[in-house]
Amino acid sequence: MNTETPLVAQASTLACLARIASKHPALPGAYLVVSPIVPNRVGVQLHGFQAVEAWREALGIPFKQVVLSRFSPDRMVLEFSTTVHQMGLDAVDFEVYGIEDVAAPEAGAS
Repeated sequence: MNTETPLVAQASTLACLARIASKHPALPGAYLVVSPIVPNRVGVQLHGFQAVEAWREALGIPFKQVVLSRFSPDRMVLEFSTTVHQMGLDAVDFEVYGIEDVAAPEAGAS
């Protein structure tokens, strides 16, 4: 017996991504992670903050939902999460983030 999640379980997520691509053809490309473990969730990894901002605008997310934090001493991450509801599809959870290099804080700085 095959207990793996069938691809059809991810159909709403894939269709949602296709609709976003059709509606926003200039949206920056992304590394997308769609897992059979949580088929209605997509991780969107972007190169840089400008790409995150483009996705934020495309998904209609208020700026106050965006979080900036330190990923490592020399990298910052800009991220947001949201749920997209589209007619005829299951809701899809998006986790969108981008990382940028920044100057590392000086030793002893607080």
